[in-house]
Amino acid sequence: MKAATDPTTAWVDTAPNYLGGRAQPLLAPVLAQHPLQVSTKVRFLTGQSAKDAVSEGAITSDDAEHGHCLSSPYVHWQCARNRTELGRDRLDLVFAHNPERTIGGPYEALRDTFTAFARALDGEGPIPQVADLGWQVYASAPLFGSDLPHLATRELTALLNPDLTAVQACLLAAAPALG
Repeated sequence: MKAATDPTTAWVDTAPNYLGGRAQPLLAPVLAQHPLQVSTKVRFLTGQSAKDAVSEGAITSDDAEHGHCLSSPYVHWQCARNRTELGRDRLDLVFAHNPERTIGGPYEALRDTFTAFARALDGEGPIPQVADLGWQVYASAPLFGSDLPHLATRELTALLNPDLTAVQACLLAAAPALG
């Protein structure tokens, strides 16, 4: 219980789509009084954020219709909006909210994710780059809610190492984001 109230270890997890888009603005006054770390997310859109993001050119109307987006312009826009909603000059931690639920289905998303992890295992790509900047990289449900081993095909496994089983490849894929 003491750790939960200690500002050096306690943190609050929120997202711009929680409480229908009202969670972060409601938390801002409390967070201004208590120096807690805060994690937020990017990807899902509420009705209002979708309208705002389209009108400000961060996403297309097609992205808005789908209700989620991880394009670079949108991530930049959402991070700026999260800072404003939370009353923060900077964000402590930002999660890509459920990236496996992208348009095109889980197999395409997993292929792209495994390719990124394979690059990370070789010291290349965005995960080692942000680590070099002193950022921490986390995975939220890195095994896709325990469904990843069932979804990982031989082709996906081969992207990491053709000698591994699907379960071994999934654990190896999750390792760079956990360390």
